[in-house]
Amino acid sequence: MTPRDIVVGDSGDSSRTDSRSATRPLSSLSRRTILAGSVAGAGALAFATPALAAGDLTAVPRLPGEVSRQATATSRTGRNRYEIIDVVVAGDRARLFVPHATPPSQSVGASMLWYYHARNGTHTALSSAFAYSADLAVDRGIVSICPTFGGSIWTSPRAIEIQTAVAAWATALWRIDASLLRSDSGGGPLLAWAYGNRMLPNIRGAYLVNSSYDMEERAASEPDKIGPEYVDAVAVVATNPARLPASVWRGARLRITGSPEDVVVPFALHGAALHAAALPLAKEATLRSHAGEGTGGHAVPSFTNKEMLETFQRWLAEGPVPQTEPEPETPPVSALPGAGTYENGAAQIVTTGTWSTLKAAGDSGGSIAYSTTAGASATLAFSGTSVSWISRLTASSGINEVEVDGVPVATVDRYSATTRSKQTVWSSGQLAAGAHTLTIRRGSSRNPAASGTTLILDAFVVGDSAPAPVTSVPSPVADWSFAESTAPFTSAVAGAPALQQGVGSTAQVVATPFGPGIAMNGKTDHLLVPKGELGPLNLGASTGQVTIAVWVLNSDPDGACLAGVWEESTVGPLRSYALFNNLSAYGGWERVCMHVSKLGGPTPGYPHSRDYSAEPRRLTRGIWQLHVGTYDGSVAISYLDGTATASPSYTDSLGATYAKNPYVYPDGLNATPGDFVVGAVGRDGTMINRFTGTLARLRVWDRALTAEQVKQIYSAEKSTLA
Repeated sequence: MTPRDIVVGDSGDSSRTDSRSATRPLSSLSRRTILAGSVAGAGALAFATPALAAGDLTAVPRLPGEVSRQATATSRTGRNRYEIIDVVVAGDRARLFVPHATPPSQSVGASMLWYYHARNGTHTALSSAFAYSADLAVDRGIVSICPTFGGSIWTSPRAIEIQTAVAAWATALWRIDASLLRSDSGGGPLLAWAYGNRMLPNIRGAYLVNSSYDMEERAASEPDKIGPEYVDAVAVVATNPARLPASVWRGARLRITGSPEDVVVPFALHGAALHAAALPLAKEATLRSHAGEGTGGHAVPSFTNKEMLETFQRWLAEGPVPQTEPEPETPPVSALPGAGTYENGAAQIVTTGTWSTLKAAGDSGGSIAYSTTAGASATLAFSGTSVSWISRLTASSGINEVEVDGVPVATVDRYSATTRSKQTVWSSGQLAAGAHTLTIRRGSSRNPAASGTTLILDAFVVGDSAPAPVTSVPSPVADWSFAESTAPFTSAVAGAPALQQGVGSTAQVVATPFGPGIAMNGKTDHLLVPKGELGPLNLGASTGQVTIAVWVLNSDPDGACLAGVWEESTVGPLRSYALFNNLSAYGGWERVCMHVSKLGGPTPGYPHSRDYSAEPRRLTRGIWQLHVGTYDGSVAISYLDGTATASPSYTDSLGATYAKNPYVYPDGLNATPGDFVVGAVGRDGTMINRFTGTLARLRVWDRALTAEQVKQIYSAEKSTLA
């Protein structure tokens, strides 16, 4: 049997000595429990060769607090003998691997490797999760020690008490010339606290794997597991290593590994955050990301065994970091990257999977990075108020996933029949000021017309500015209040065309809470502006942006077009933009929908156009509601009664998954559209998608109104409903 590391999630089973080897499927576990296998127990180490039944007390005398000693073991590689000893210090049990070459001594210096195991683990992790590397450490004469730390109870007062007591116990026995630190998962905070406060003698460096760091984030994510170990939230803050001043990392050495796919300990909020905090003053601080390997990103990869010991050996050879006089303490400054453009390949971007680079002058920094690896990702931890993803649109691009602060927020279909460089394919909008993470991930689905599922990163752009001051609602380019008793209905804005009755239409002016409105029978009624008279309504030929707002009293059981330029024709591509409700295909039924089109026809690979946003809240018939749709050239957003609700993931009938509100569509609007129609859609001379109900205050803008401006309209006008 070949020993290997195991890892246990922060709330999963501990690194106890058992013989289980099966891995449960992720679906059978809680979100915070990841089990990635195990090895044989402490009494059955594959490479431990029993020699003396009760251990060798001559080589390593009985230690203070010793409660058990196994048969003397022999290291697998160097065939060096060592003792496996359990001691109890301050009521906490610890296990040691003590090489015969390094017995307790105050005259001869020793190196000690301190292990911090995963949450719910015990001292026996030294004989299971850490057995392979601890056995190799014997060949280097290193003493390994793994306290239980109360089950790895974070940085609670009891955990710190144990750390203090064990450090004093060890230094009373050995002259420790070098301390080396290693943590997995939930052991990370105590390691970081002990290192930052120099609770151990002569620390040469620390190696952290999938490790927690920010206890306040842990407490917010898992209050049921963190809270019981602390008196209150103030106590969590008081011993949170993420609150330590940057100066504690002066001269430190840190090697941090983790996976951006980690669902147990988000890498960007923990390992990457520790790296960012230590980097300015550390002697050495490096990151290495690894793939999730199908275990939720929280499995310990086998490379850590060899790499950790090689790293420790190098640090031991380099010797202690020369001590310098501490500089005056300065107010802490965020070490996370701030506002700016972070090109692919930047040190601040952590990737998983295999990535390649392709150079082209048309890209943001002269190149793109791309990956076809399943689950490949790129993560940026930053401090700011907004972030955008710059990419290419290509025929081989897939539908990619976007996460902000560990939460899925969108899926982005980056297919385009023609390659388009330097495209903003997703933007966050305004974020709360402070630390955030953005992750883009290669999905498994694609547009039916796409030839691949490639993930492409050109750059990330971080903004850091106060929210724009709320401005008044600008004047629309067209505003129809239906003040006339019969058509044509003129616009209150000069230069906008009038609405005419369509062929066979007898739409009637009726009284509404907002003044006159127009009632439509859903059979023959519709109003229009012929395409030759569009003028300012041809927004594809001007700003490429649009907002449509209208008050709706809906009695229509079917799908309907409220207003817009959306002529379906076999003669030519005539669609551009339109506000709908009740679209039965692609997630719009019973919802407000904002359709946009550059090509003027169906979405490539689809029988119809899927390119619309859909407000996830259902509309209500028989009451007045404000329907609004906006498009800024990149994303379409649907609003109902003044607000838009996020709809981050929708899977259509062809298996493609993407966000519906906002809906990412960077292509723009058709500049050669058909008629502008109210209450219907034309299809080769036949009117379809007819509306049944009443409309009032129909307006069109040549820009995308902000969420605050849409809210202003609703707040100002809803009072008339009283």
